[in-house]
Amino acid sequence: MISGPKQTNHSLEALAFAVYFAAATSLSENEMSTISVDSRQGFLQKCKFGLNQAITKADFLNEPNMTTLQALAIFATCLRVHDNSRAVWVLIGTAIRLAQSIGIHRDGASLKLDPFESELRLRLWWHLCVLDSRAPEDHGFTNTIENLDQGLRLPLNVDDAQLYPTMRSLPPDSEKWTEMTFSLVQLEAARLVHRILITKPRNDLETPENIEAKCAVLEQHNQWIESRFLSLPPASNLHNAACAHYYTACAKIEFMLQVRQELHLSRHKEAPGAVFRGLGERPFTAACRTLERSWSLASGQISMDHTWIFKTYTQWYALAYVLRYLCAFPSVPETEEAWVLVNRVFSSIPYAQSGQLARESNTGRNSIWKCLESLRCQALNARTAARGSPVPEPSTPNNSQGSPVEDGALTTEISAPSVGLQDQFSSSEAASLFAGQAEPPRVSDTTQLADQWYSGLPSFGDFAMPEMLYLPEWNDIVNGS
Repeated sequence: MISGPKQTNHSLEALAFAVYFAAATSLSENEMSTISVDSRQGFLQKCKFGLNQAITKADFLNEPNMTTLQALAIFATCLRVHDNSRAVWVLIGTAIRLAQSIGIHRDGASLKLDPFESELRLRLWWHLCVLDSRAPEDHGFTNTIENLDQGLRLPLNVDDAQLYPTMRSLPPDSEKWTEMTFSLVQLEAARLVHRILITKPRNDLETPENIEAKCAVLEQHNQWIESRFLSLPPASNLHNAACAHYYTACAKIEFMLQVRQELHLSRHKEAPGAVFRGLGERPFTAACRTLERSWSLASGQISMDHTWIFKTYTQWYALAYVLRYLCAFPSVPETEEAWVLVNRVFSSIPYAQSGQLARESNTGRNSIWKCLESLRCQALNARTAARGSPVPEPSTPNNSQGSPVEDGALTTEISAPSVGLQDQFSSSEAASLFAGQAEPPRVSDTTQLADQWYSGLPSFGDFAMPEMLYLPEWNDIVNGS
């Protein structure tokens, strides 16, 4: 393409711009300055423009092909780092429908395709499945692909060089870490989350027996994936990141199952009040553990080279649950450590720093963020009231003031998005963050305080916006119902 751009077809041109966009996304501003006279943001805008022009000329909606779909998949993967609007969710859904229209979701061998093309189709389809597993949660809709256990085999664990157009047969699965292993771990994590959390019983009610069975499935899957992928040599930063990513998914599953168990118990006994519905010590600790593991990936503690991809994995459920717990129990000792963790998570969301999320919450484009922003402000108000100090007047937020340093402590203040309440924590408070020594907060110690606080605030039901009805569990997490 570089040597003969005029002879290049539009689909290949779109793929090239998608690769350029991905390369720039993975680089820092300083790294970008060494290879381009453009700023990183300026270069990304040029790539987006070039991709848009090329894919339009390729008439991708009417004449989709493997190359244009690969371009869309790469672009959508990286676009989520910079943009969390519904446009990304729509783009992924469009790519999935286009892929289905040309049979990418079907086994290439059954279509009498050659081994090379069959394997590329598998890689593309399953990558779209991974994208689909995350994007809907960002915006309050269910998955486009309803079944991830669809009988289609997974891609082989082989290096790219082992695949070539003239091959007559596929190579065997490798028993070592390959260029494909990380993607396979991502895929297995997505399938596990879908199998345990998305797939509901026939009566749509979780019982203790169902939850116990799902915990057993989780344990069995842990043992299997550790022997199949996570123990493969050699060790590397990407290997460590894959392990941490999978265990973060497991922590999310454990947290969600504990929430379901807590909700089941609260429905079968007299609860102290609506504010406590679905809240429990074990789910709170599990939610904090999920946020901590997720932050270790997004902050670069595990692998600095791959932080860009993990910044697209915001744990919305766990964050909402922790904030709701902080609203109900603002003065128990463990909330100080939880606030450090909450501020870490907010500071690690790239588009939050640019103010994009705040703008979208005002226009209704990102209702999940609107809920989280409201929960955070209410939790800060409850915390200030519990300390007996007046609530400051609203001020203009400035997210750029606070950022996590390498040891995880916050050295400057972080403002709440809309009320300007500021909290500062020392490194000693952050050092023991949910290391397992501290006892979880006791609900009974703060019942009276929470009832007094809750009686003067709007119901959490205010957050049940129409589009949120499609998001599994969101109402359970935010409203406890």
